[in-house]
Amino acid sequence: MTKTLMETFGFDEQDLHANRAGQLSSNQVRRRSPGDNYPLIFAIGGLLGVALTVIVLFAMWPDGLLTAALFQAAAIVCVGISVLPRYRTLQRQPVTDTVKSVTGTVECKSNGAVGKDLSSTLIVGERKFIMRKPLCEAFLPDAVYTFYYTDSYGIASAELTAF
Repeated sequence: MTKTLMETFGFDEQDLHANRAGQLSSNQVRRRSPGDNYPLIFAIGGLLGVALTVIVLFAMWPDGLLTAALFQAAAIVCVGISVLPRYRTLQRQPVTDTVKSVTGTVECKSNGAVGKDLSSTLIVGERKFIMRKPLCEAFLPDAVYTFYYTDSYGIASAELTAF
């Protein structure tokens, strides 16, 4: 049964061992990192969009507005210079999430479609997890499971505790 849970939630024995000790494994921290690039991608995309707008408007403006265009270009460079060091500082911060656990039977509800995907709500004790994929078939009725999770990561791993 643990193999099914491993496939469903995407974790391995090393992850489960670390989660039992109240920590994310190094693999889980690494898997979490790509999502941290979205603020940088958004900032760079925004800067490029504003820069392109300034270039297009500069080509259309009369010479008298050259000063305004240069001022906007300087503002774009300043924003870019201020965003990149902050992003690098965020990247260097250690992951300090404490892994928590909840044990109980699983109440699983299919939520229907969210976008193109089916989603599920898992309720274990007082904790509710909303997942972006159908998971209800992965759990035995009336079996007791332990879920390891963090507030920012979501479900890190799970194991069957008792039938």
